[in-house]
Amino acid sequence: MAPPSLPQECSRKTVMSAEEPAPPYPPSVEVVLKQYNILRNIFSHLPAAALANLAEVAEVWSRAAKVTSKDPSRFSCPPSAFGWRGNRLPRRDYWRCPRFETKVHRDLERKLSGFVSELYFEPAFAICLYSGDLENGHDVDMPKGFMVDPKRMDPLLPEKCVSLSMTFNGIVESRFDAESGRFVSSEVENVEGMMHTPVAAMLFFPPFPGVTIVPFAVDERRSVPDPYQSTDNGADVLAESLGGQVEDLSKVKCVVLFTERVDPLPSFHLLRQLGKLRRRQVAVGGCVGLFPRCSKDGLCLRDLSLQRGGQDRDGPLPLTHGVAFAGDGVEAASVLIREEVDTPEKVKAALSELKRAGLDEDKSCALMFACCGRGEEHYGGRDGVESSVFNELFPKTPLVGLFGNGEIGATCIPRREKKVDSADTFSDPGATEREKLRAETPYKLEELFHSYCTVIVLLSFK
Repeated sequence: MAPPSLPQECSRKTVMSAEEPAPPYPPSVEVVLKQYNILRNIFSHLPAAALANLAEVAEVWSRAAKVTSKDPSRFSCPPSAFGWRGNRLPRRDYWRCPRFETKVHRDLERKLSGFVSELYFEPAFAICLYSGDLENGHDVDMPKGFMVDPKRMDPLLPEKCVSLSMTFNGIVESRFDAESGRFVSSEVENVEGMMHTPVAAMLFFPPFPGVTIVPFAVDERRSVPDPYQSTDNGADVLAESLGGQVEDLSKVKCVVLFTERVDPLPSFHLLRQLGKLRRRQVAVGGCVGLFPRCSKDGLCLRDLSLQRGGQDRDGPLPLTHGVAFAGDGVEAASVLIREEVDTPEKVKAALSELKRAGLDEDKSCALMFACCGRGEEHYGGRDGVESSVFNELFPKTPLVGLFGNGEIGATCIPRREKKVDSADTFSDPGATEREKLRAETPYKLEELFHSYCTVIVLLSFK
């Protein structure tokens, strides 16, 4: 389960610091500098967690570790995917053990800790998806099935890493196959009535230069103005939701939403606002599931359960969490696979549109949000059709996802020859009248919220 080997741009090269003394050196300095350079060379091959520990050994080790940790190669790695599948347990094993302390929970925590300790970069953000036995595991006080408390996972992640998590029955997880040199994904649906298979899937993102990753929350009980029925374009409301962390909202390339609501109208209006600013040139993905959570909130599973039941402890809690990817260092595309797509050939035709976006796949990742009514039964008994076709077309791209109770998203293939600007008037001479009209037309509810569909979002980092 170790992370895949690094691509050429992430090779561990020793980079001399501008702070190092210039030659000629006194004999005493020669000895220290020789040791320092040896340390830099060794440290350049070590994961980020090891550097943090070695910095405590001695002063020269600390300096070498800190300079090595700032090597540009550590900020240009592709996102890293963690996949885990645990053993099935009978229900009695869950209620006999202390909450979240079964052997499968301990195995998940052990495997995740080992994976994080081997990451070459220190992640700034993570998307965490967990399966949950919704028939038997949702009882907070007397669980009879597998559930994950995301708060227990927080200490296993690096201190500065913010995570966005979601739970539902089925999960899509990816692992790197060193023998074939490609990612292999698997879909674990956990269909109702079958014995639950514990699964977790995660994506870890390094602090990419030129990219702003902003987690945000939407209280679905508040009123948000419709940008096409108000005098302004709604940018103030959108900026407020993003916490003011994105200076130029026209550079938001992708939004991912996790919600418990099947009718998240405030979120819909925010997407309309963003669609108006970007003239629909924004990739959108997400799903309806359980227990959406951002680690900044510090909520445990019990708190999330109370929130879901409308028993908020300390005032209103958001029922929708999301993340926005913005900046010149990221590109994004999304595709909607509709209900009528029910064969591998049709899936390949739909995903070929995503392939034609021409995004760089060397530093890419993808998210898949499928309806819990799709999967094996939808494809006539064939398992993992959509993820396997994706792996065929995008062998270097890790894919993680979730089978939810509703899908959010729309097809968006970026026009690479055109730079979208909030002040632009859509003057692309190559655009057809239909494209112009569509770009100026606001999103409709049925264009973004679906059932019996799959949405796949592709992110590419420069």
